[in-house]
Amino acid sequence: MVIPEHKRKKSKRGAKFDTLPVETIEYKLSEEEKVCATCGAPLTEMKKEIRKELVIIPAEVKVIEHVTYVYSCRKCDKEGTGSFIKAAESPKALIPKSVVSPSLMAYIINQKYTNQKYTNAMPLYRQEQEFKRYAIHLTRQDLSNWTLKGATLLKPLFEELQQELFTNELLHADETTVEVLNELGRKATSKSYEWLYRTTKHAERPVIIYDYQVGRIGEYVKTFLKDWKGTYLHCDGYSGYKKLENVTLCGCLVHAK
Repeated sequence: MVIPEHKRKKSKRGAKFDTLPVETIEYKLSEEEKVCATCGAPLTEMKKEIRKELVIIPAEVKVIEHVTYVYSCRKCDKEGTGSFIKAAESPKALIPKSVVSPSLMAYIINQKYTNQKYTNAMPLYRQEQEFKRYAIHLTRQDLSNWTLKGATLLKPLFEELQQELFTNELLHADETTVEVLNELGRKATSKSYEWLYRTTKHAERPVIIYDYQVGRIGEYVKTFLKDWKGTYLHCDGYSGYKKLENVTLCGCLVHAK
């Protein structure tokens, strides 16, 4: 049997970046330069040579000063009929008496969160040092407080995602251990659990939700999914999932109603 020669088609250089915005810089001769050095005749454009570069723009940090003007009625003040004060409309602070902006909070959370819970896995003490390189002095206590308050601000979004999750007929569920430092009333070595609930990869609007609990009992699953009207739950063989009523459990290790 003879296998015909196969040549792999080379991808076009730069094609992997074709979704990025492109800034084009052109280099042309001036009218005075468009002259042949041999005979003095005018030059004609022959071709264009294109070279692409991938450019990274470092983070830009700046201070936005919100100045709200407040007005009063001088006539009412002079006549003693009362006082009328009116302030111009302005955006409210994300956290009162704090310099944190929505973009700064999003940056801190995105840097901290890793893999299953956070994105870039950068602890707050390392972020503190990184901000110092930008000549910004933010303590890790500030960063921690903002992260906690940010989680509270995101609660309405969490609830919306949960409702979207519950519109699916089939869900995936799993749980894994996690250690929490300085948790009130518990030792640092205490075993806690991060419960995962997610849609399938075929869902029109994919949702992944993590639910922290101090233990691993079926009541946590039953409470979280109490408003779910779906039919199938893909999970492992942990017996706690059997707490769910009118749900078919399916997976590699369990096939029971």
